[in-house]
Amino acid sequence: MPKPSTPNPLVRGRELSIQTVHESNLRSQHLERFFGTIANDSIGLAPIYGANAALATLVIVSEVSALVVHFGSGKSGKSSKQSSGQSTKARQLLQDALLSEESIIKHAFLMDKLAFSLYHGFKIRVSSAMSLLKPQADDPMHHSNVSDALEGIPGKIAKEELVQLFKNNEGKGTSVEEAVRQAWLAYSRRILSLSSHLQAVSQLYCLAIRLRLLKPDVVKNDIEKNFKVGKGGVELTSARYKTRITQASTHQDLEIKIRDQQGQVVSIAAKTKKVNGRGVRVTTTKSMASAASIVSVKTFGREKATTLESTRHELLAKVLRGTVTILTNPFVQAIFFPQDPKTQWPTSSRRPAPRSVVQPSRPLNDSQTKAVKAIISTEDRHRVVLIHGPPGTGKTTVIAASTQSIVQSDLNATVYLIAHSNVAVKNIAEKLVTSDFLDFKIIVSREFHFDWHEHLYTKVEGNLIPTDTLPD
Repeated sequence: MPKPSTPNPLVRGRELSIQTVHESNLRSQHLERFFGTIANDSIGLAPIYGANAALATLVIVSEVSALVVHFGSGKSGKSSKQSSGQSTKARQLLQDALLSEESIIKHAFLMDKLAFSLYHGFKIRVSSAMSLLKPQADDPMHHSNVSDALEGIPGKIAKEELVQLFKNNEGKGTSVEEAVRQAWLAYSRRILSLSSHLQAVSQLYCLAIRLRLLKPDVVKNDIEKNFKVGKGGVELTSARYKTRITQASTHQDLEIKIRDQQGQVVSIAAKTKKVNGRGVRVTTTKSMASAASIVSVKTFGREKATTLESTRHELLAKVLRGTVTILTNPFVQAIFFPQDPKTQWPTSSRRPAPRSVVQPSRPLNDSQTKAVKAIISTEDRHRVVLIHGPPGTGKTTVIAASTQSIVQSDLNATVYLIAHSNVAVKNIAEKLVTSDFLDFKIIVSREFHFDWHEHLYTKVEGNLIPTDTLPD
């Protein structure tokens, strides 16, 4: 008979209910009892290998429960033939009901070794399996690799603790308690904690891909008629910002169509060499006579991803791998997962200064005042505030008034104002200037500003920080 469920206090302060059973005694009720504890459609696995690296024990854990299955010869009290028949049925049950169930994701440190061992020794298949470590031919499971694999799970795990836990490399000498701990750590490092989180993150990722695909892969560049042919190539001048030749186009192909002196239209392949504001220098595969006239210029190939696009892609990939904990950030929870349990906001050691509404030169109306009070509030219920209004209702005025109110009420406060475009940020800055608030800096993309839109920033020129690290 299997051992009764017993608490195990060794899993980082948690008590797991443990079922221990020999494979020949495994029954559906053991699996049903374990199934009832599975959350987030994930489980953790850990093996103990015996002589000749054969699998001797498999530990399976959920958030609160563990099932320990011993394989091979055991004290079942039955004849060898009976035990063999019972084991075959039990292995099939373990495979069909749990290990090959595709809706449940299985996590282990060396899943390749475990999956091969299960099939080679017992003809048990594993599906929907994830390995925390890369396949390795060496025996030792180095603590640094294990530590890297566990990046992102709550709680710091000391080097000495990992060295002790994996000292036997899942082999003979590993105790059941250590295997339970290993399986639980593998479970803790599951990809995402909730299917709703996976739904939201996958939606953001796929939406980003769709937005990128909406960008044209062929752009007709508006170019000034005059051009200059020199030793370094051909110098062109972009006429329109939206269809300009960009520095990013160094990774794209250009096609310049010219009308030669005989009146023939000739296509010339070119590459962007340097962009400086409106000015562009390109290299061409054929020479261009100064007397020729430009018919058209086109850029082929989608432009290189912006800094924002690359950062977002890398962040979502890290979320999927579980190496960042952005999904536990209270702002992310409040915005993307409002249906989750009440968000826990961090407490500040410094008591916030009381804030009051500072009226601009043109007084706020009632709805604007209400919005400002919500924005500057230090109450948790106002940590995230959505202000909605049609054009002309004073949303930018509310932003400026809120900024002034916070800074004037708390001299230690710093306010970051972020918008979807350079122009939107510029509009907010101008509103601050008209309110006689000049204690700010405004960051603008140098590509957007230089030679194209400098005239838009005359009112805030003294506060300007142009940079090349932002997309246009």
